[in-house]
Amino acid sequence: MKVYAYLRLNLMSSFYQNLQKTATTLLKDKGQEVTLTDSTGDVYVPGVGLTPGTTTTQTAVAVLLDYGSREIDGTIITIADKKLLLSGKKIDGTQLDRPKINGNVLVDGINYTIKDPLKELKPNGTVVVLYTLNLRA
Repeated sequence: MKVYAYLRLNLMSSFYQNLQKTATTLLKDKGQEVTLTDSTGDVYVPGVGLTPGTTTTQTAVAVLLDYGSREIDGTIITIADKKLLLSGKKIDGTQLDRPKINGNVLVDGINYTIKDPLKELKPNGTVVVLYTLNLRA
């Protein structure tokens, strides 16, 4: 029984990794490279003082879309917001760190801010196939 569970877990993990590769390939074919930036402000550390914040940058592929009229509620998603379908992998093939609300995404020369909702497609609970981001200029 343990062997079966082990094999099943490995086969499922391999399946979702292949699904992630397929999603990334489709996004590369139909989308473009985007740059995600997340900055933290200066932090006060007791006994040390003010320490400078950090900036993290990641590059991945994505497709920028308009929201359908049924998706726009006027508060969480506004008429000017954009939907970004983002690969779960960086350009270099490593796993993309989860984007953060209020982080920035540079798409087509426009700097957008990531707003709620931020969704991830992670069918097996470990491999992120795709992120769906709500962007606001």
